[in-house]
Amino acid sequence: MSLNRSILNTNCRLDYLDIIMRLPEVFNIEKKDIDEKEWSEIKTVIEKAKEAYLLFRETEGKVLETDLTKRINAISKLLKSIEKLEPARIANVKKETDGFS
Repeated sequence: MSLNRSILNTNCRLDYLDIIMRLPEVFNIEKKDIDEKEWSEIKTVIEKAKEAYLLFRETEGKVLETDLTKRINAISKLLKSIEKLEPARIANVKKETDGFS
């Protein structure tokens, strides 16, 4: 019984598609010219969008620069603290490996 419903539903969908495809002007594409006033408004909107986008990119760039600078400074500070520990670490490694030679 569910198989018959499935077939029936498929046929109904095909029938709807067939009906829609036969409607007038389904495939007619009408080209409309844009008058000068409309084109002027479109250009204005595009220009505003471009300016907003450039401002966003500039702001985002500054935020990223600040973030990266903070991270680089933090890494530099940690590197300096690690460099202070390095002589003791090297001595400890030499001490541990002296027994292997």
